[in-house]
Amino acid sequence: MNKMKMMLGAGMLALFGLATQGMAYDGGKHDGMRDGDRSHAKPSIEKRVEHMQKSLGLSDMQAQKIKVIFQAYDGAKGSKHEGKRAMRETMRNLDPSAADYDQRVNALAEQQGQRLTRSIKEKAAVRKDIAAVLTP
Repeated sequence: MNKMKMMLGAGMLALFGLATQGMAYDGGKHDGMRDGDRSHAKPSIEKRVEHMQKSLGLSDMQAQKIKVIFQAYDGAKGSKHEGKRAMRETMRNLDPSAADYDQRVNALAEQQGQRLTRSIKEKAAVRKDIAAVLTP
């Protein structure tokens, strides 16, 4: 019985080791990432445009126009991240025992909804701008 438990334990340990090793290796998929080690980071603008140019057969002029669109959109994203961070901090600092707690939470939820609406509209505008470049 002890031998079987040891074999089972060793087998489970080996499987765990293989599983974690597989998760740690990303297969080199994240070359050209802006944030280096972060596997969830988006490819750089240059890589995205290069991929679009190859897969869609874009001219150099089209690729340049799309790069400008991406740059304009990425520049606006920095302030969005700060806004999200400030909202999370405000939420953390709320006192659940305060008399106006529910009102403050509702106000934050309303702000978040407005922020999401703006984000969706901005992404739609980017798609529209790119479609205008792609459509002759």
